[in-house]
Amino acid sequence: MREFHQHLPKLLKPGGIYSYFNGLCGDNAFFHVVYCQLVAMELANLGYSTQFIPLPVKDCLPDEVWKGVQQKYWQLDTYHLPVCQSESESE
Repeated sequence: MREFHQHLPKLLKPGGIYSYFNGLCGDNAFFHVVYCQLVAMELANLGYSTQFIPLPVKDCLPDEVWKGVQQKYWQLDTYHLPVCQSESESE
């Protein structure tokens, strides 16, 4: 992600919003929050503000959907949707 983030100034139009799949450590609530803050700090160093919108996902899918899946990529009750914008344009 770090390498991709270096390209954001060229990729985003003025006033543009950037987001990404926030699946970092999606099986551990503590480390997921840690990773959210690490990415937010990395983006802040590049001049972007990051907000996380909490979205409840616990009961979105029935258990049958995951039947036979060895390792679920997401096991938390809440997904934190990242919304990132240039700090100079988010004021």
